[in-house]
Amino acid sequence: MSAVALASVKASPGVTTTAVALGAAWPAGRQVTLVEADPAGGDLAARYGLAAEPSLLTLAAAARNQPTRALAARHVQHLPGGLAVLVAPASAEQTQAALGMLGPTGAVLCDVDGDVLVDAGRLDPRSATLGLVASCELLVVCARPVLAELHHLAARVEALRPAAAQLGVVLVGAGAYPRAEVAEALEVEVLGVLADDPGGAALLAGGAANPRALGRLALLRGARSLAEAICARLSAGAPPSTGEPSSWPGEDAGDADATRRHATEAASAPARAGRR
Repeated sequence: MSAVALASVKASPGVTTTAVALGAAWPAGRQVTLVEADPAGGDLAARYGLAAEPSLLTLAAAARNQPTRALAARHVQHLPGGLAVLVAPASAEQTQAALGMLGPTGAVLCDVDGDVLVDAGRLDPRSATLGLVASCELLVVCARPVLAELHHLAARVEALRPAAAQLGVVLVGAGAYPRAEVAEALEVEVLGVLADDPGGAALLAGGAANPRALGRLALLRGARSLAEAICARLSAGAPPSTGEPSSWPGEDAGDADATRRHATEAASAPARAGRR
């Protein structure tokens, strides 16, 4: 069993949609459960017409009263396509309270048969899911390949490296920066690229019953490749370092340091302003 966290650091690149697509495309021989642990509150119950309970909140209450092995499995529901999910309450307050009750590492969440995908939402420095992410074998950060999001990710990547045993990136949608150049600039492996496929996302959200129809979706094709890359990464362990940081895609090498300095300064500007 392996646990993989999915998160973003800025904007809304579709972490939940990525997690559901990844779960739907997970290798057939490996059981998987999707855990919705976004501190901002859950979307899956409303999106798929599931009941409000059982949920993360009922699991937290049960774990406090009668902690037993494999407790999480008793609180999952299933999406129309069959994917096992542990949904979070829509309320941010209730979700964060449940995460707090489950302890800093949320170990009970990963105590299920098979693999676990954790939708950790936006991972800021004070996120309630930091401990849970740290207990996962791999953290996959979702980002769009556009300058603003990549700069935010560059400013956070060194802080994220120790957040989990391994770190990877998935690019969502089209942008000016190719996969290989993003990986080189960030010194982080880009595990996959998912198409910006609103129609496919809508079909997935609607629980399309025809597996062949889902299999033709660009979103699911990308998710299948991503799932294979993640499973290979988990089996192989952390890749070797790629060496010294390189320039951003499209930059001259002489401009690289200035670009990274700009990203770091932009990230620290709010903290400096708060101290004035």
